Amino acid sequence: MTKRRDLVEQLVRSDLEKATVTKRVVTITIMFIISLMIIGGFLYGPLVTVGEKPLDDLKLPLLNIPWPVVLRSFIGSFAAMMYRFNRQPIYEFGNVLKWTITRLVQGIVLGSAFYLILVSGLSLLTSDKITT
Repeated sequence: MTKRRDLVEQLVRSDLEKATVTKRVVTITIMFIISLMIIGGFLYGPLVTVGEKPLDDLKLPLLNIPWPVVLRSFIGSFAAMMYRFNRQPIYEFGNVLKWTITRLVQGIVLGSAFYLILVSGLSLLTSDKITT
């Protein structure tokens, strides 16, 4: 009976240690991302005037997607990540660093894909070229 109790206490301690490590990693990662966003906004924000330029002038070279779309996708995935972290128990996250990075990349990829789908649909609907 005492062996079982010791085993349960050891498991509880182990779970608390894992939860503490997970909270630290998530907190450090979130603070790092927020710091990068703030520093980037102060350094790059005054140089950019988005409202005066069409989206075609703001496209990233390799992706051919406007950088505001990528930035807003990043912010949206970050907000979803924060919401999920606050709503679910800590033990459901597994590898937190991997989860954090893949969630952000997934948000950017899905936001960019949605933009491309939207643009391709609009170009089909508003095509000026009529072939006869």
